[in-house]
Amino acid sequence: MKSFKHQTEIFERFRSQTYGALFCEMGTGKSRIAITLAEDAFTRKEITACVIITTKGLVGNWLKHELPKHSTIAYSTFTWNLDKKLSFKGPLYFLVNVDGLLANAFPETFKAFLKENPSFMLIIDESTVVKNIKAARTKRCLAIARRAKRRFILSGQPISNSPLDLFSQMEMLTPECLGFKSLVAFRNRYAITERRTFGPRSFDVITGYRHLPELTEKVQQYASIVKKEECLDLPPKIYRNIDVELTGQQLNAYVELRDKALTYIEDHEITAVNAVSLINRLLQICAGQIKVGDAYLSLENNKLGLVRELVDEHAGKTIVWTAYVNTAADLSVALAKDGLWLPSGLALEKRHAILEQFKNDPTKKALIANPASAGHGITLVEATNTIYHSLSYSYENYIQSQDRNHRLGQTNSVLYTHLITMGTLEDKVLSVLQGKGIMAGEVITSKVLREILQ
Repeated sequence: MKSFKHQTEIFERFRSQTYGALFCEMGTGKSRIAITLAEDAFTRKEITACVIITTKGLVGNWLKHELPKHSTIAYSTFTWNLDKKLSFKGPLYFLVNVDGLLANAFPETFKAFLKENPSFMLIIDESTVVKNIKAARTKRCLAIARRAKRRFILSGQPISNSPLDLFSQMEMLTPECLGFKSLVAFRNRYAITERRTFGPRSFDVITGYRHLPELTEKVQQYASIVKKEECLDLPPKIYRNIDVELTGQQLNAYVELRDKALTYIEDHEITAVNAVSLINRLLQICAGQIKVGDAYLSLENNKLGLVRELVDEHAGKTIVWTAYVNTAADLSVALAKDGLWLPSGLALEKRHAILEQFKNDPTKKALIANPASAGHGITLVEATNTIYHSLSYSYENYIQSQDRNHRLGQTNSVLYTHLITMGTLEDKVLSVLQGKGIMAGEVITSKVLREILQ
């Protein structure tokens, strides 16, 4: 496969660099660029191995798709913690799920790897997995990064919540990138804070951001930032919203929970965590499920039948995104033999088999998936129809999921249909996710939360 112009330019820019960031939108081929950089370093005997740290779901994508498709040399792989035989002879790709870094046995395995491969390159794919500088997995990644001869981070959306997400991602490259020794100093420069009092407690709340052009200029010194519209001649995305009525069962549950939420706002401190939790609980009711105790129960709803109709009327394949496990199970029943369900947490081989069946089996018209677990890394250009059965309040999951089928290899327009329950917060949440309202993930004040709920 021939590289695109932007891929060649980025390769040439970073070929002689020891670190860099590939902030390339989904579908622009950042994995190919990273593999080309690694194999160029292999060929020049600069490294003998490449460590790829990514999410659990994407380990299999690298193993089954990215490496076989883009590699041009003979290589071996070791996948933590699937491969039991310790074999670290190069050229080697060492693939690891970011959460697997915390396993008790990992340090000894990595020590054995280092003994064979003291000169290695590190790739962190979907680098927002290390955006929290305080997280244990981020600290483990930093320790590995300090040992790497070359370091590259990859993301289509490096700022999933706020500009502060950039701090630990860029720390993976070198502490000198942004010029700050601590997150506190970084936050003081770029965040606008306000002192607030709630009862006996006082605390600082981020109310906005500043000096962002300066931050962008700093990042661009070490990153290639690529937008799809700048480098790919892809067919357009087409959007439509379809209104759906709540059933009586849903309406009763929704009004009861909304009223409780509005009362809660008056008496409690609102944080990003509890605000998003309240929003997502209401979105679940809109989707057709409710949490009772520790269990999730299905609610009678009109979305299931509508999804069935929309899949039937489309001649090609459809991706049905739903954010909730119970609704995914209900969709699987509604779509029957026409649908395939891709649950989260599957073993790599099972996940790969389901995706391949969807791509190649003409009787399987629909893939039911969760944006949180399947919205990264996979390519599904066989589907030209996308239905958002339900949403969650996550900008990263929403924007990533859109580009599973609108990317390199897509030759047709892609239709995106959002099913919006009337008289609920779904339309306001969609506006936020599409960039028409407050920034998703920005600190949500009581006033903003009340506006979303009412």
